[in-house]
Amino acid sequence: MQEWWPTQALSNRHASSASERAHAGQVRHGGRLCVSARARCLAVAVLTASIVIVVDQVATSWALARLAKGPIHIVGPLNLQLVMNTGFSFGIARGNSPVIAVVAGILVVILIWAVTRARTVPLALAYGMIIGGAVGNLADRLFRGNHGAVADFISLKHGPTFNIADACIDIGGLLAVIIWTRRSLMESSHVTVGDATADQDRDEDRDGGNWPD
Repeated sequence: MQEWWPTQALSNRHASSASERAHAGQVRHGGRLCVSARARCLAVAVLTASIVIVVDQVATSWALARLAKGPIHIVGPLNLQLVMNTGFSFGIARGNSPVIAVVAGILVVILIWAVTRARTVPLALAYGMIIGGAVGNLADRLFRGNHGAVADFISLKHGPTFNIADACIDIGGLLAVIIWTRRSLMESSHVTVGDATADQDRDEDRDGGNWPD
């Protein structure tokens, strides 16, 4: 016993030191990975938002110039028909352009903050689509001189009339909800498995026991 304890203590100290060094390395490495992942997510969101804004503004300019002459039938229930919308997406709450512009500005600020905390590329893509759509519609309200109205021009028979920005907002929002729901289900599953494992370990300790010789 007198020879075993010093040897065991020395071994434990070496193991502890090695474990601490390994943990410190993982923390530093994990920090670099975290920064890299957030930078990648931010780049994806900025690129996505920029593409949405450009496409929306080009399409809106074309619609204002061409569809003012009359609608265009594409196929089946799909038509291109110019409608000036003073409400939210798809014509909701018409006639409240100033309030909607303020709400849209606040939404963009909140989403930009959310993008800086995004941990996955799909979520950053969703945020980028929403931001791009919101900025596109906000630009229409503020800078096109249509008394705060947005140009909607994609029309479905017996359905709403919308534009590129509206479509991107809805698609991005749906994608974000799917990602959040999937993440919540996975986290709940991990918690359940962890609790079951802890209960099993306690049962083994109680039944098997570390009994003295």
